[in-house]
Amino acid sequence: SYGNFSIDTTIANSAPTFTAFINTTDVRKNDSTTNLTTKWVNPNDDNGNNTIFNLTSNWFINNQSLIKLNLPFEVNTSNQVLDISGYNNNGTYGLGSPLCGPSYGRYGNGCNFTGTDRINVTHTQNLNLTKEFTIEAWVNRHSGTSSGIMVKGNAGGGESFIINLANSALKFTVYNTSNNAEAAISDPATLTLNSWQYLAVTAKVNSAGALDIYLYRNGTNVASAFNAIEGFVLDQNNNPITIGCDSRSDCSNGVG
Repeated sequence: SYGNFSIDTTIANSAPTFTAFINTTDVRKNDSTTNLTTKWVNPNDDNGNNTIFNLTSNWFINNQSLIKLNLPFEVNTSNQVLDISGYNNNGTYGLGSPLCGPSYGRYGNGCNFTGTDRINVTHTQNLNLTKEFTIEAWVNRHSGTSSGIMVKGNAGGGESFIINLANSALKFTVYNTSNNAEAAISDPATLTLNSWQYLAVTAKVNSAGALDIYLYRNGTNVASAFNAIEGFVLDQNNNPITIGCDSRSDCSNGVG
């Protein structure tokens, strides 16, 4: 005979084990400008895969996260990607909803932006960056020559910063409140199609009070500008951070 039935299934999965997690920073360079490095000792998991990727790390000082926004796209709801920094700056799907899941990530989950999709992170005061910040992302470009990757602000000079693709190359622009100036740097090489690239941009005010900006691709400094703006103060606004588009609705076609 035939009938309706259901099955409850539990899939067991255990966290990876390891002997130690150690600080491998060169102690001879123990100063505020040194990159901190760490290492897993004897990692192992149930499946015998000893390659472990740390997707969700935060650095803390006095129990306060140094990262203001951390969206690994690992923890998602039907309309949000969750911020794990501790500040609850969750991202909400915007005009278009990107497809998010393990099929789209570099390691673990990712989100696929198809040219109209975006994720908006509502403004909070801790997202008004000031004189020094770094932004990092994994990006896989599928098509297009000019599109937005991330922006805080709106069109018409109301942006704090824009990371975008211009003529198929990465571009990083920051805006100065005090004199309405802007500074921009671009990667001299085009961003490879259908290949994961690790991107980072850094802005900081030097001892003379002027702005230095840096653009990195896969750990290599590909563009820099020193003393780009005198008396720099980053534009402050109440606009959201938008991922996948810029403030002019130029949207990406790729995954991140």
